[in-house]
Amino acid sequence: MKHTKYIMSGSYNPLHLGHLQIAHYIEKKSKSDVMFEICRSPIDKKPLSEDECNQRVKQFTMLNRVCYITNATTFLEKVIHFDPFNTQTTCFLVGMDTISRIDDPAYYLNSQDERDRCLKLIKGRSGRFIVFPRAGIENHIPSKEMSELVEFVKDFTPVDISSTTIRNDDKRESCTLNMLKTGDCFYYNNSSYKVIYCNPEQVIVYNGEEFFPMNDKIVVEKTNHNFWPSIIG
Repeated sequence: MKHTKYIMSGSYNPLHLGHLQIAHYIEKKSKSDVMFEICRSPIDKKPLSEDECNQRVKQFTMLNRVCYITNATTFLEKVIHFDPFNTQTTCFLVGMDTISRIDDPAYYLNSQDERDRCLKLIKGRSGRFIVFPRAGIENHIPSKEMSELVEFVKDFTPVDISSTTIRNDDKRESCTLNMLKTGDCFYYNNSSYKVIYCNPEQVIVYNGEEFFPMNDKIVVEKTNHNFWPSIIG
């Protein structure tokens, strides 16, 4: 029997409870760890810079989770990347909206034949999709080729949250660091931080990798996002 690897691909801008909820569900069922993947050049989105990739990976570093940065744009490229010698089953954890796109000929030069060819290649490399419901998204009826690759999760209630909504709700205000309190989050030079400890003499912050003091007179952008909630706040 082939070993099964579970991969969850996404932009994670930002990582949120909905992503972790899916990972926890699979880990409880399978007794295997879920690995995460971010593509540098995702379809329908602008390429990520090295700094952007590093910032997003920090979200996983804090949680002691594995996140890969790859150049695998399509799921056919991803299944080859994660199993180049075809020795395992690779299960991709996706939402209902994502499986609809993977099954849409529009993403294959508007060719149903090309879509079917790619799905057959994924099947031949033991690629599979485990599909989770998303709040407000209708169930997808798979094509014949896709129906042989998918498993729809039915005993799962998704949280009504998305990275897009979180970004759109981001409220920022400029202030000096000494105006913040313990638990507040902020941006500085395009990096994200959280105040872990502060008093009149010192401010200790966390950047997803390490704790260190920071000059409390610098001007930062306070945000209502709660970075790394398991650390504090």
